[in-house]
Amino acid sequence: MDTRELILEACGVGDLILSCTVGRGQQLANDWVQHRGSKSWQELEDETMGGMRLPDIRNVQEAYNMLVSCDKVSSYPLLGQTYKIAFEGADPASLVDALKGRAPACGHRSNSASLVKQPW
Repeated sequence: MDTRELILEACGVGDLILSCTVGRGQQLANDWVQHRGSKSWQELEDETMGGMRLPDIRNVQEAYNMLVSCDKVSSYPLLGQTYKIAFEGADPASLVDALKGRAPACGHRSNSASLVKQPW
């Protein structure tokens, strides 16, 4: 593996690990799962973060939209499933299947109809 390939392959891995295990983004995601999607991301940012806006959710939307426009979502199953959980009502447990490289089950949370795509 050449240096350029190594750098491109490693980009964001440390940030992903930190974002998923500690910090404000992890706290916000945990609160969202505990509320089972009944509160919007903006409501949770207001309550949990004192109104501070975190880039994490917006970054997921932007990256997903870019992948859709390039027809590359299937090449990024973790990001695709994260988007489906955050904005389309997929069960948060389905992320495990994406991590294992399996297509997640089609099941959605029972209250997915109450989820509204965020305006940002």
